[in-house]
Amino acid sequence: METKRKNDLKKARTLQIWNVIYDTIEVIVSLIAGITANSSALIGWALDSTIEVISAATLGVKYFDLTEKEEVKRWI
Repeated sequence: METKRKNDLKKARTLQIWNVIYDTIEVIVSLIAGITANSSALIGWALDSTIEVISAATLGVKYFDLTEKEEVKRWI
């Protein structure tokens, strides 16, 4: 059971990393498009995506902490 949990946490962390990368690209593209087109909607979407990046990064740190703490427990 412990191995399955560790694998699940590793998958979750990997998914969060890809989510942060995707959302960061989304922020950059929508900011460039919004500024170029002078569109407040696209700039607002970029700001919303920035919040998503912060949220995903925070959750990713949580997953990283869980896997690190479990590895420390194994050594104790």
